[in-house]
Amino acid sequence: MKIETVKNKRDFSNFKGISKSIFKIALPIMLCHILQVLFNVVDMVWIGKLGAEYTAALSWAGNVLMVLVTFIVGLSTGAVAIITRNIGAHEYEEAGRAAFHTLVLGFFIALFISVLGYYFIEDLIVSLGAEVYVAKMAADYLKIIFLFSSVMVFMFLASAVLYGSGNMRIPTKAVIYATIINLILDPLLIFGVGFFPRMEIKGAALATVLARTVGMFICMYALFNGKNKIKIIPQYMKINLKIMSRILKIGIPGALQTTMRSSVGLAMVVIVGTFGFKCVAAYGIGLKLLSMAMMSGFGLAAASSILVGQRLGAKEPKNALNIALISAGYNALIMAVFAVLFVSFPYAWVRLFTRDLEVIGICTEYLSITVVSYVFIGIGLVFGKSLNGAGDTSSTMFLTLICLWIIQVPLALFYTMFWGMGVAGVWWAIMIATFLQSLSTIMWFTQGKWQTKKI
Repeated sequence: MKIETVKNKRDFSNFKGISKSIFKIALPIMLCHILQVLFNVVDMVWIGKLGAEYTAALSWAGNVLMVLVTFIVGLSTGAVAIITRNIGAHEYEEAGRAAFHTLVLGFFIALFISVLGYYFIEDLIVSLGAEVYVAKMAADYLKIIFLFSSVMVFMFLASAVLYGSGNMRIPTKAVIYATIINLILDPLLIFGVGFFPRMEIKGAALATVLARTVGMFICMYALFNGKNKIKIIPQYMKINLKIMSRILKIGIPGALQTTMRSSVGLAMVVIVGTFGFKCVAAYGIGLKLLSMAMMSGFGLAAASSILVGQRLGAKEPKNALNIALISAGYNALIMAVFAVLFVSFPYAWVRLFTRDLEVIGICTEYLSITVVSYVFIGIGLVFGKSLNGAGDTSSTMFLTLICLWIIQVPLALFYTMFWGMGVAGVWWAIMIATFLQSLSTIMWFTQGKWQTKKI
């Protein structure tokens, strides 16, 4: 097995060395998240030109899809935690076996999503409270996505595996190609430019599928060509229930955690939907702006998660702690900057997505309330991902359950139904719950039990 040479070995003994290691991983992931946000923003911008009801439909579709995407990402937490430990201990063969079993799990997830999602999605969205015609448009979008769910699943899982091994180049390349293809195809398929058919919201879905197909093949080829540190070769392709169990033991709490977070977003859409589709459209735009603010944070959090796992695998818990602390400090600063920008120029940001004055007013109110918790969100995000990187996914799962489902949802219902605060009650509930979740994550992290976690 190849060991890092003294020349190439990363220096975790000082602030400069740790920062360099963090940004070496974080910057490519930041770029990927920027491109992913651009990917979704492009859909929202083009679809928004068709009308506010189309924006509302895409908001419904996006929140439903987010539940599934975050479940996949959460499940990959188990694989990444194991792989980063293996990489830190230079056990590359075990890392390859974990990668193979991750894809096997992905196959069954994709099959489940395709069958259930395609046939029941429209009834689900209607039952959640969407207007029938809005639900029909949202279902038109999602049915195409679900029919080709294997593309989405394998791209996300293969990218996560490559990130866990420290390979930033391939997933970044995949997202760049996918974003460019989506950017080109979106207006062509939505509006029917030239010989392309006018497919409206279905066109956005088809553009997404075609773009992600290219990205998936890039990532999968990297895993199977045998040229990378982590690779899947024939001798690794034998089902081992022990490896599968290890991935699921960490991955299931991670998947439940991320699914609870995204499903509470869906619950918020249901509550917001009682105030009309323009409020739903405003909420969807607000979430897009939040994702823009957090895109750098996702990179820092992912870098911290990867490096924490590797340092724990190398028996260096103190370095793991310093990595998380420094990453969190950077992210707090970034989130503070975005909070100031959103409060200072709210109309300019919202007008990127819509010209509807009512939607702009509602979304501006959303921003003015929720930005209060941005700095704590930034710190909590990094610490939460660092806990996941250490394999401590159960703790973050319980904190998510308590703060989002036991506090946020009831609080939103109380503010809107009993205090008569209107849709602003939802915004206050979101701010309070996310603040508490971030604070509780920070408190749990500082106890340090994750540094001795066995996986």
